Amino acid sequence: MKESRFVFILAVMILLCVSLVSSEMMELGLEDYNIGVDPTPTTKHSVRGGPIEHGSPLNPYIPKLPPPPPPSSPSPSPSPPPPPQPLD
Repeated sequence: MKESRFVFILAVMILLCVSLVSSEMMELGLEDYNIGVDPTPTTKHSVRGGPIEHGSPLNPYIPKLPPPPPPSSPSPSPSPPPPPQPLD
């Protein structure tokens, strides 16, 4: 019983150590990509003058499917039950 508890605690400790080492190695920042940390937006790149280009619509028209054809031979409908007879 004590040996299995020791093995379990040892396995948990190994997993914690491995996860700590891998998380320290995987930390990435914007500095790793050689770009500015927070570049300021400019209107030069975000707004361009010129004619409006007409392309495909944002929400294209998709027609609905036609209804299914009626059945070729209608099944006979059951006749309604007879009205109840008055009691004398």
